[in-house]
Amino acid sequence: MFRLMLDGHPDCNIFGEFELAVSQLSDEGWPTLETYYRYLEQDRVFNSPPLLRIDRSLGYPQLVRSFFEQRTALKLTKVVGASIHSNFHRCPELWPDAKYIHVLRDPRDVARSCIGMGWVGNVFYGADIWRRAQRNWDVLCLKTEPKQRHELKYEALVADPKQVLGEVCEFLELEFAEEMLTYGVKTTYASPDISLIEQWRTKLSEEQIWQVEVKCRDIMLQRG
Repeated sequence: MFRLMLDGHPDCNIFGEFELAVSQLSDEGWPTLETYYRYLEQDRVFNSPPLLRIDRSLGYPQLVRSFFEQRTALKLTKVVGASIHSNFHRCPELWPDAKYIHVLRDPRDVARSCIGMGWVGNVFYGADIWRRAQRNWDVLCLKTEPKQRHELKYEALVADPKQVLGEVCEFLELEFAEEMLTYGVKTTYASPDISLIEQWRTKLSEEQIWQVEVKCRDIMLQRG
């Protein structure tokens, strides 16, 4: 939803998921190129149009950046970017001067959503996905300057998108554009619906809520 909002801005090209940049990374070092080539052969996004060209003369960081440049060249705008959900703490090693926006959502809803996505079988393990993302953000913060980072709360974005998007535009040094609020007209995604926030209050049992909170309480308190 947030990506589509940003992409609706006439000066933005936030083209979609770009997990292929980091999904094969561990906490240190780069994968071997042959391993990465084999991964790309099976990656859904890489093999979807528009097809990307592999320059085998490049090392891993340069190759990933070449993919990004090929993708954003299709729509040149003042701001270009993508969504990355995993291992994003390694992104400053690839794009040291980039700006990073972190969408923070209540872990009780995240854990429940992870079941619906088929990633886990229960909220206890869904909470681990949220914790890992928050720890990755903490690492990213150590690698970047405050002026490179912006954090927003998903619930606030849904409740008052114009206010939150205005703050995002200020961070990106853009004028606010009303087109960001009408992405539902051009896509299959619905407009922000306030009934979709804090669903954990009615859709999780007391035991499930406890299972998430016992794992996430420390970070929840830190994040407010």
